[in-house]
Amino acid sequence: MVEQKAKLLGRIYDHVELALWASLLAGVAVFAVFVVPGLPAAQQRNEAERVAAFEHECEFYCTKWGLERGTHRYATCVSDLHQFRTSVAKQLAADDF
Repeated sequence: MVEQKAKLLGRIYDHVELALWASLLAGVAVFAVFVVPGLPAAQQRNEAERVAAFEHECEFYCTKWGLERGTHRYATCVSDLHQFRTSVAKQLAADDF
């Protein structure tokens, strides 16, 4: 009787383990087929949104400081903000070993 219960528990354990491995493999397959191909497009969208947000921020500050869009001083302001952002990003990257 005890031996039958042990065999039954062993078979249940084997079936559960097999089901878990099958689920893992199915999940990896779904990830590889549906998620991985979309990663480059998602990265491009993220980068485009980040650039657009930064351009909006530059426009906000340059107009806040009284510079009219389309003037030489406005273009210089935007350029200076880009240079400042690049320098801050480099400093953060250097600090983030």
